[in-house]
Amino acid sequence: MVLQQSPFLSLPSAGNLATMRLPRKHSLVKGNNVIHRYHGFTLIEILIVIAIIGILMAIMFPVLMKAHSVGQRTGCLSNLHQLAIAPMLYSDDHAEQFPNSNDSFLWTGQHWRQLLDAYVGNRQSFWCPADVNAARQFDSTCYAYKQTCFHADADISVGTGSIRTATDLAYHSCGTPPQTRLLSQELYPAHKILIYEWTTNHDATRRTMWDATGGHNVVFADGHAARVQEEALPASTLGDHDPNWTVGGLAGMDE
Repeated sequence: MVLQQSPFLSLPSAGNLATMRLPRKHSLVKGNNVIHRYHGFTLIEILIVIAIIGILMAIMFPVLMKAHSVGQRTGCLSNLHQLAIAPMLYSDDHAEQFPNSNDSFLWTGQHWRQLLDAYVGNRQSFWCPADVNAARQFDSTCYAYKQTCFHADADISVGTGSIRTATDLAYHSCGTPPQTRLLSQELYPAHKILIYEWTTNHDATRRTMWDATGGHNVVFADGHAARVQEEALPASTLGDHDPNWTVGGLAGMDE
């Protein structure tokens, strides 16, 4: 008869807890008999394995978060590239004109979105993957349409002289009546920002579109999307780096 060791262990005393071995079954075939042997890990060995797993997780978590952040930023740039196509399609239907509704706040949220909604194939393009609040707090889009595309160059060039109200000042909006602009009046499409993040969630803290620091994802009028540092942009007619107030207006350069 083959004797088999019981797989059940009696409860260990406190003094034997650290050396307790958890059962691990191995079967060996010897002749016509199957011999079962039980081995195990001590509690200390298990704790060491858990500690190693914890260290590996601590090392990998920042790497995974960075990869997630890079993925969101890439998705945001893809959105902007898709959105840049919409004004071009609009201009094809409107005698080569930039979108304009004679609304001084056309640059914000749904104001410009209403004009271009029909030209955007995927509505998810209006939201940056990193911004979970845009649909509720920012007029259902993360992005802004440049004021230079629907205001006269002269009105942009005078800076604060075109800011008429406290609301204009709060939002850096040009208070003069909008004017329809033509694509032909844009001299440097590869250097002219068309649409960019109203707020950005890609830095440690959220940045507004006229912050002097931090990066923003933008798309230029020629369709290429890129990430720019706000402080690296030329000084605007307001003395900051807001590309809504580019020196020269639509005919000027944003980088």
